[in-house]
Amino acid sequence: MAKRGEHMTLEAIVQRLSTIQPVDIHEVAEDGNTLPCYLVDGAVINELVIWEMGLTEQVQVISAQIMRWGRLAAQAKRVWEIKERDYRIWRDGVIVRALYVADEKKPPAEWKIEAQMRTDPLYLVHQKKLERAEEAYNVAQAVLEGFRAKKDMMRAAVVRSQEDAAPRLSV
Repeated sequence: MAKRGEHMTLEAIVQRLSTIQPVDIHEVAEDGNTLPCYLVDGAVINELVIWEMGLTEQVQVISAQIMRWGRLAAQAKRVWEIKERDYRIWRDGVIVRALYVADEKKPPAEWKIEAQMRTDPLYLVHQKKLERAEEAYNVAQAVLEGFRAKKDMMRAAVVRSQEDAAPRLSV
């Protein structure tokens, strides 16, 4: 992802998104669980490309697309934060249990606790959930940046015709 203040070109974003594996963006249900709500795959590229045919429609919906992907990115960020919180709760529980083992006179060394935690099968489960949540957020952000870049390109390249005020690409 580009650093704050830097903008990737639409071409670079499209190239990057062309190789993505399908990613589920989750939403947070009222009970606090997360559920898949939108599958993002390489087909999103078709929405990012400026097509001369249908240009009027693209101009009319670009703001809505930016708002939609902004919401999806915020939602993906929230899910990522929830998965991080779930991991920290699990990790702290492992540490507390390791520190309060009744048959040991002194607490175990930190490396033993770390080893115990990393060898627990739930560690891998939490890490995979975190990785998927981070990937969903990064993809949603990339698509959002793509729509922003598309808007900037359209602003620079689309002009209004004097005759009927319909948008058209400038040459």
